[in-house]
Amino acid sequence: MAERPFALPIRLVLQFALTVLLLWVLARVLPQYLVIEGSWAALPTVAALVMLLNMFARPILKIVTLPLKLFMTLAAIVIVNGGFLWIVTKIAERFDPQTAVFMVEGGVGGWIVIAVALGIGNWVLHHII
Repeated sequence: MAERPFALPIRLVLQFALTVLLLWVLARVLPQYLVIEGSWAALPTVAALVMLLNMFARPILKIVTLPLKLFMTLAAIVIVNGGFLWIVTKIAERFDPQTAVFMVEGGVGGWIVIAVALGIGNWVLHHII
């Protein structure tokens, strides 16, 4: 792990001050979306709450949302590879059938299978070469 430039207490105080500043700026720049009102303690109290949630809830949320992140990453890969295949198909349609024919059959399922297989194949080739 990389060495941090400041000790933990200094980092916490700095993070708290920057969180207070960030919330103040957001409340001033985007008043239609963020309202922080009350006594002088309102802003530091909200900043402390944001910091506590970031310290304790965020790691738990990262673990809980990991399957969703993996699913969305795979979905993005399938979509990008599907788009790539669609472009190749459209270009190949202009070829003389005697020269080359490129089609993906099997409906949406066929496109998904080929897109996933292409993604895995490209990943393996990338790591081999």
